[in-house]
Amino acid sequence: MDKKQNLSEPARSYGPHPVGVSEAQAPILDEGMKRETQQNMLDWFRSAPMRMPRSQPELFQILALYNPHIGWDAFAGMIDFADVMPRQIYQVVLGRPPDSADRALPQQNYDARKHFREALLSREFRSGILKNFLQAYPSKGRDVFIHVPKCAGTDLILNLGRRALPLPKLLEVDGWISDDAFLEIIGGLARAAMTSERFFVYGHMRLSGYADSAGVRPGDCIFTILRDPVDLMVSQANYVISRLRQDPSGREPDAADYLRALDLKHLPEQMSSGDLKGLTLKALLHPGIARPNPACFHLGRSTTPVFASALENLIVHDVEITTTKNYDRWLRDRWGIGESKHHNRSEPLLSNAEARRLCGAELAASTKEDQKLYDIVTWALLQAGSTSVTGQELARLVGPPLIEALRANAGPPLPTVSRNTSAERKILAAESAKDVEIYLAAVANPVPGTAKMETIVAVGFGANAGGDQYLLEGWARSEENFTWTAAERCSIRLPILPSEGRFVVRFTISPFVVKQRLPVQQVELLIGGVLAGKCEVKDISVIEAEVPSELPRDGEPVTITLFLPSATRPNTISDSKDDRLLALAMRSMTVFQVVPAAGSPQLHPELTCADP
Repeated sequence: MDKKQNLSEPARSYGPHPVGVSEAQAPILDEGMKRETQQNMLDWFRSAPMRMPRSQPELFQILALYNPHIGWDAFAGMIDFADVMPRQIYQVVLGRPPDSADRALPQQNYDARKHFREALLSREFRSGILKNFLQAYPSKGRDVFIHVPKCAGTDLILNLGRRALPLPKLLEVDGWISDDAFLEIIGGLARAAMTSERFFVYGHMRLSGYADSAGVRPGDCIFTILRDPVDLMVSQANYVISRLRQDPSGREPDAADYLRALDLKHLPEQMSSGDLKGLTLKALLHPGIARPNPACFHLGRSTTPVFASALENLIVHDVEITTTKNYDRWLRDRWGIGESKHHNRSEPLLSNAEARRLCGAELAASTKEDQKLYDIVTWALLQAGSTSVTGQELARLVGPPLIEALRANAGPPLPTVSRNTSAERKILAAESAKDVEIYLAAVANPVPGTAKMETIVAVGFGANAGGDQYLLEGWARSEENFTWTAAERCSIRLPILPSEGRFVVRFTISPFVVKQRLPVQQVELLIGGVLAGKCEVKDISVIEAEVPSELPRDGEPVTITLFLPSATRPNTISDSKDDRLLALAMRSMTVFQVVPAAGSPQLHPELTCADP
């Protein structure tokens, strides 16, 4: 055929009208094709408007063409809004019919283009964007991460976010994303969806809410991470105050909410470490900030977070579960990621150990349901010998007692696994100059209802600082600000302690280390012959432990022993001529008595140790 030949036949003789050509445009195209050349027809296609979408999949196909550099008006100009009725926009954008005849019919001066934009930016469309987007691409695989706050979620998201198309729950949250940015993001996601095989859905969302909205299909992979419940609460409180230090006037929605909860207009510019610690303690005890039982809330179905509802949901949807203790190995074994940088760690304004001592009973009460869930998952992981376990696997491991336990909202009878063996107890309380400074600061303006730490003795170990009277064997001569250990076994005698009460012994130390040759010092701490715990130190640090309650206190002083297997003579690994057997420079010692708040029960010692 000659390329200039006229097209004497109507377009319909060659098949259906081209995709994107509306019925209203079809006669025009047909007529033009009768009298124009093929080149003219191609020129027409260059500027032909797109048909208004007739379904949500078509909607996202068109939104993929949105370009923020040309703006909304130019984008809308590419769409043919002729004869578009309100009902079509309701159905396409919101996925439902209008709620009245009045809204279904165009009013005087109805502007379909304006209505289209308003619908896209409506709260209704945004609140359902994840569900609608997922349903528009039914063939795509789904990885779904139910992110319980402060459970390594940010780190996991950053590690997995490049492996599949990320769909954050944050898209549905009011106040975080501007209208223009929202359209730009949705357009970018729609473009990326064309070549993505899987979606990665993540965020602080409830498992039941996601399942009810988007559905859980065979082949979908849902996973979550749990953390020691008390540690989680403390981390959340630390995060909130750290967040306020970044946004002291509450410009962002989350910071504004935190300020209101703490009854503050803004965070004061000058706050001491003690002030910050006191405010963190206040945040920890505020149920609107450190939500009680957050894991059961996010994973369960009931409005009141309970263990049985969360565990049943995990089983029903066969959710894969791991814990922060297993996180690094799970990341490697499950996803092939060899190293994690642990992004978004909270600044340790208030430590786990301090929080447990100051308000341990209150924390135990507010984490009771989460603790049952954490305990059974921890047990199942040990039984399975793996880094994760699914809800179905957990049910098989527990066996028949599980159903009765769920009915009673009680943990099933399982062999007791101690969470707090002496070798695992965390005696390293703080490490690095900054963290040590914060840790040693006393809580300013004590929070009502919390215990107090009353000082029994506080001494330094520099020359003439008074600490030498407590030293027994294994020590060098005191220097200006410290005294070196000079043996692999060193001992200290405490003053006579009262016969009743809880007591904490705290040491500030600096290790003898040589880069690459001797990077850490290993420390074992015994109190009265009882192993309190082990740790490794590589910088100025605080180590501490509670005096065992079972030790007899019949007027005899308690002896503390330090075993230091890495003690080394400097002249053997450096140019130094010092031939002493050095390990730690002891700087100070403080002994506290924990005085509970009036009427406050004490947390059982088994629950006073943070995760190592």
